[in-house]
Amino acid sequence: DVTLDALREQGFSAFLLCSGLNKGRVLNMKGSNLEGVTDAVSFLAQAKSKDGKINVGKSAIVIGGGDVGMDCGTTAKLIGYENVRVVVRCPIEEMTASKKELNYLHHVNVPIFDNFDSVEIFGDEDNKVRAMEFVGVNDNSKLLLDADIVIFAVGQMSQGIEKIAPVEVDNRGTVI
Repeated sequence: DVTLDALREQGFSAFLLCSGLNKGRVLNMKGSNLEGVTDAVSFLAQAKSKDGKINVGKSAIVIGGGDVGMDCGTTAKLIGYENVRVVVRCPIEEMTASKKELNYLHHVNVPIFDNFDSVEIFGDEDNKVRAMEFVGVNDNSKLLLDADIVIFAVGQMSQGIEKIAPVEVDNRGTVI
């Protein structure tokens, strides 16, 4: 409710805009528009705002090997998904997740499928997620996992800072 012009009129000459990375990313691939495909930020916010009391299905897939991905995996398991799997493109040894997050994921019995790249998300006749296909990064192996939800933990971006100030933003929404 305060504009930069109004602040300038009050004598301010420099501004620090800290919008954070408030929007999750979803990979643009076939099936990414299906009901049940979400980003990590939205998934974690919903689980937190409802104290974990949300409608859950049976199977969840998390894409991403950082701390946020591990948090999504453990959260999905703790709120009631029976079958949670994390899938990453790199070897487990190259994942960016901390040992603490990896240990907790292991503790809640969530497996990691490493060296797999996302191919396609499949839906049912109601346009809801039912499965996801992956291909081996180093070979032609295939992986098909059932899912009621696919959670992309593949990075975050800023959204809306250009509405606050006349700034130029990059493809992640951060100020250039």
